[in-house]
Amino acid sequence: MEKSDRDLFKEILGHFEKNKLFDLPPRKRIILLGKFFIHFPYRKSPIEEKGKEYLVVNLKEQDCVTFVENTLALLYTLSSNQRSFETFKKILKRIRYRGGRIQGYPSRLHYFSEWMEDNERKGILREVSEELGGKPFKKSLHFMTDHLSLYPPLRHRGNFYKMKVIEKKLSRKPFFFIPKENLPEIESQIQEGDIIAMVTRKEGLDIRHVGFASRRRTRIHLLHASEREGEVTLSKETLYRYLMENQDSLGIRVARVNMNEL
Repeated sequence: MEKSDRDLFKEILGHFEKNKLFDLPPRKRIILLGKFFIHFPYRKSPIEEKGKEYLVVNLKEQDCVTFVENTLALLYTLSSNQRSFETFKKILKRIRYRGGRIQGYPSRLHYFSEWMEDNERKGILREVSEELGGKPFKKSLHFMTDHLSLYPPLRHRGNFYKMKVIEKKLSRKPFFFIPKENLPEIESQIQEGDIIAMVTRKEGLDIRHVGFASRRRTRIHLLHASEREGEVTLSKETLYRYLMENQDSLGIRVARVNMNEL
């Protein structure tokens, strides 16, 4: 019988209790939580459901964004005084939706630039791309409303126009990113557990892939849900090599989890 998401949550909680992992520094807890999912299957768009928008929990199959969301929600849940599945769901909703409120499909933080901005406003993380030497960059975002076949809920006129407004608002805001060729200069400043968001050259899109920084000796590797590998994995190649071999990638943005809350 397949485990439920609630059962998986209990298994993770039990693993932390048995191995006395709650007292480890938060950055180590992030990586240990992420590594719990290694070899779990990758699934494209694992939270898409027909009908009215609601919080979908899927710990069994993840894409790169839901892997980051699930890991962060678990981190905050296990750091709280109420280590329950219900607490996990509340935190996950807060992370995934604009202002933590579900108000239809467009209220989900679909563009990762807005995801980072909204979660910084909530105090969950802090983007450090500029202080790491990032360069200013501005891009027009329109990928979702240009590809309705990939986002069926946007065929609803109300959802479409709301998303158009969101895209227009995001397109006015410049952001900072670290060009991939500059990564060796700042790699030592990236911390274990930092969120790595890969800036894409793809027309109309901001971020193509996300994961966590994991340090092996002196180099940063990517802990992520990989479509190429078909599973959650810790990449064997360094982040620098991963980026340089990816022609679609321009560089990275870096966000740091707010450890004061943990």
